[in-house]
Amino acid sequence: MAITLSQTDADFELRFSAFLTTKREVSADVEAVVRDIVARVRAEGDKALIDYT
Repeated sequence: MAITLSQTDADFELRFSAFLTTKREVSADVEAVVRDIVARVRAEGDKALIDYT
């Protein structure tokens, strides 16, 4: 979810600190994506790497 912060807001520091400490991804989701990428690169080699760049 996108948020808008403005340095001139009275609660800027509080909201910015909260933003920095908020976890924004689930490690299980990241692990699954990475596992799929590694499997594809192992299977397809350079073609898969080129597709990801």
